[in-house]
Amino acid sequence: MKSVFILILNFNGLKETRECLESLRKVKTEGLKVKILVIDNGSKNNEAGIIKKEFPEAETLRSEENLGFTGGNNLGFDLAMKNKADWVLLLNNDTLVQPNLLIGLTQVFEKEKEAGVVGPVLTYQRENQRFYDLGGKVSFYGRTSH
Repeated sequence: MKSVFILILNFNGLKETRECLESLRKVKTEGLKVKILVIDNGSKNNEAGIIKKEFPEAETLRSEENLGFTGGNNLGFDLAMKNKADWVLLLNNDTLVQPNLLIGLTQVFEKEKEAGVVGPVLTYQRENQRFYDLGGKVSFYGRTSH
């Protein structure tokens, strides 16, 4: 069974992180081993403890200091690699996901064996689902993207 680590970085964003985790509760995971990891990046007010209590299905990892976006997420990537994750999904804590998110992303990886990174279509939540990003392709050999 393939494994997916979902990383969510939290820094004083409890409301948004709660909403993100609520949307993840509805995600279909057929045939996947899914681990949700909330990395608390030095938040105040015991946000890691609150998240752990309200979302026992998610693991929390706390940094006592704010390591920035890259440093905080690297804590999660390190743990995912130690656990031999097949895939890592990086989510901003203000992201709401659709139930078929993981099925769609993993199907692309299974079909496109050369793919190193995939991402979903992103829409603006409050702007009538207007597209934010439709993706693209990057070729490191030809140094082109679209």
